[in-house]
Amino acid sequence: MERHDFWYPAEAESLGGIPTGTRAGQFLFLSTQTPINLDTGQVIRRLEDLPPEEHAKVAMGNAQLDVDCGPIRAQTWTIYQNLSKILAQQGSSLENIIHQRIYLTDKTDTRHMEEVMLSFFPDYKPTTMIAAVPNRGLHDGIRMMMDAIALIPQDGGLQKEAIFLPELEAVTAPYPQAVRVGQFLFMGEMMGINPETGRVVTSLADLDYLGPDAP
Repeated sequence: MERHDFWYPAEAESLGGIPTGTRAGQFLFLSTQTPINLDTGQVIRRLEDLPPEEHAKVAMGNAQLDVDCGPIRAQTWTIYQNLSKILAQQGSSLENIIHQRIYLTDKTDTRHMEEVMLSFFPDYKPTTMIAAVPNRGLHDGIRMMMDAIALIPQDGGLQKEAIFLPELEAVTAPYPQAVRVGQFLFMGEMMGINPETGRVVTSLADLDYLGPDAP
């Protein structure tokens, strides 16, 4: 499988920057994406940094909520708008993302991040991992980063298949437990949740649903 690095925009290669990603066969491995304006390099810190038409799509319509939650909503929107352009350059799209890893400097941003992020995936959703990370060494305005693996669709080529096990829906919903592409299986985030109750397992007593053979 041949491997080729790529840059977005293509002219960035001549500047000696880090590749935007690597293409290997039908797979695209995207490097870390941050909430920057691809034209200006500006870090998007708040809703007011978005163009008016995009601001209107992401704002909640409540002044206090827009101050408190606006930064993560604006950054999430920016990252996925950027991703859409990068993937299109390589002949792919958001709906062809197989797996994504999302890193938040504040885990309490999860709900608003997901609300915006999921608006880009109305039907199919990739396997997803969401983790909290320290912000040491980061630009002080960045609240979110992510990386992703995507498929380049080709006639007669590899196809993706989302795998849903109904008995594990409470553990991974709204995301699939895995996505299969050919002989490759991309697993989603699995947490210590009782799939019958949807509650986090905190003691051996919470394992009763496994039956007498539970440890």
